[in-house]
Parts: sequence; C-alpha cells; structure tokens
Amino acid sequence: MFSYGKGIWIIPDNGCLLVRGNYLLVRFSKDNRLLYPKRCIFVPVKREVKTIQTPSVSGIQDAASAGGYGMHRGLTFSGQHLVVLRQPSRLMEGRIVRVLEGTADYCVNLLNFHLTAGAILVLPPGSIIELREVGADFRIQILMSKTDATDDVLHLSPPEEDLQEFDGIARSIWNALHLEPVPEEFVRLQYLSYLAKAKYLARFTPKGDGNLRGEDILRRFLDVIHESGGAKKTMAFYAERLSLTPHYLSALIKEVSGRNAMEWVNQASIQQAKLLLMQGQTAQQVADALDFPSPQYFSRFFKRETGQTPGQYVSSMAVESRNNTT
Repeated sequence: MFSYGKGIWIIPDNGCLLVRGNYLLVRFSKDNRLLYPKRCIFVPVKREVKTIQTPSVSGIQDAASAGGYGMHRGLTFSGQHLVVLRQPSRLMEGRIVRVLEGTADYCVNLLNFHLTAGAILVLPPGSIIELREVGADFRIQILMSKTDATDDVLHLSPPEEDLQEFDGIARSIWNALHLEPVPEEFVRLQYLSYLAKAKYLARFTPKGDGNLRGEDILRRFLDVIHESGGAKKTMAFYAERLSLTPHYLSALIKEVSGRNAMEWVNQASIQQAKLLLMQGQTAQQVADALDFPSPQYFSRFFKRETGQTPGQYVSSMAVESRNNTT
C-alpha cells in the first residue's frame, strides 16, 4: 500500500511502482520477474508518492490485463476497502462488476444501488462511483475495457442459468489473458458477448412505477447533470437542454424521484467538489471550476450540504484512510 498526499491506495503483493506522467503504473511480478504489460493497473496520481506499506486487501493480486482489457478475478473486502467509504472517484474505463458474495451500497452517477450476491453492475467510462456501505466479506469480480462500453449504467440480477453463462464467459477471458501470446481479439469478442447479454437482460429488469416518460426524462436530466459536473445551477439551463419549460421539468422530476430538481444538482456539485478537493485543489480552484461566485460562497454551500468545511472534509478523509490501514 502506498500513500500520497492525504489519500491511500492499495498495492498488490510483489508489485512494483512506476510513475508515468500523472499516472502510477502498478506492475505485478512473480518470482521477481516482471509481467508488464500483462498484469498491470493504472492509478491516477496527482502528488508525489511518499511511503510504501503492506497491502491489506485480499485477492487484488488475482488480476490480469492485455490489449485494453483487464480482469480482477475476485476482490474481497473484509473490513478493509480499496476506496474510502463515501469518497467519490471517477472511473477511467468501462467496468462490469459481478457480485460474488456479500452486500454493498453504491452511488453511481447520483443513483443509489443496493448490491447483493448475483447482481451485475455495468459502468460506463467517466462514471462517478461512491461506496456508501459495505457488508462483511463483500467480494466482487471486475471486467474492464478501455474501448468497449455501454453509455448507460445497468443494474441487473440475472437468474442462476444466466449467471452460469456469465461465469463461463468470465472464465474464458481469464484463461485467455494468461496465454502467450494473449489472443486479444478473442478477449475482445468475449467481453462484447458479456456486455451484449447484460444489455439484453437489462431490458427486462423492472423500472420504477410505470411512468416511462417521466423516468426517461429523469434519466436524461441526470445525464446532463453528470456531463456538467453540477457546475450549471439554474433550471433554465437543464430545461433548455431537454426542450422543456423549467416549471414542467421541476414538477416532473419531483413527481418521479420524490426529490427537488436542485437537490440532484447540488448532490452532483458536492460529488465533483469532493473529487477536486481530494486531488489537492484549493477552495478557490474548486469554486472557479464549479462556477461559484467566490470561494467563500462555495465553502458555505459545501458546509450546508455536508456539515463540514472543505478543509474539514479533506482532513476527515485522511483520518479514515489511515484507519483503514490499521
């Protein structure tokens, strides 16, 4: 495990580190022989790496990648977390998460998901994810792609026969990633097969209370919020993007979601602010990025929404990171 600034990341057993630009390359090794680029992950890093400690999450060494595709065969969260609870992070690639055991609560692009064994979550690149709660022995399998992904977040709980088919595809990908040379086209086709089946089954997943138009507008509304990062803070902006009147959009969002439209916008602003603060940006820089009139106004807004000042939030995340390592 290594720490930089006020954040901590997990490093696998027998791993080595190499800084490349704004990314930290974690290279897996076996018997002191580097397996780059076959087994590696890229971690965004904004500050100098300061210390290296012992890893504390089991299973992360069961990872492989090649040709823009990767797989973690089984990550187990046993009281220690790959990410700090309630700290948002942005995905650099598309991911398919299959829950093997346990439960967890995730927020993905403002939407909340309760994940149980057998659930599958498909995440587009650029998704902002936040782990809210995690149960004992929460264990997941992750497939990753830098090129092939869905545009929408998909959440499904397939029946057992479909899970067996998904697991068969995952085994094929895992085995292929360990061949020499890696059959990259085969891996790509298997990944696309997994993704296509997930998309197909998601069509039959019940959604909401049947107000299909309202749910579609809510989805599009949240997409626009995600694109803007919560920097746009008037209903007129969102209404114009969706070709609706501000009054109608506000009323419909309230009816479908049970929340005021600006509550969604404020939540996105807070998530984006947390991301920027944990990258080391100042209140002035965050205020400028999110179009607040002043850093003082931003700090008051942040404390109203979170109960903490920006500085208190950064300090609390640093404490929680240290607690996760002990």
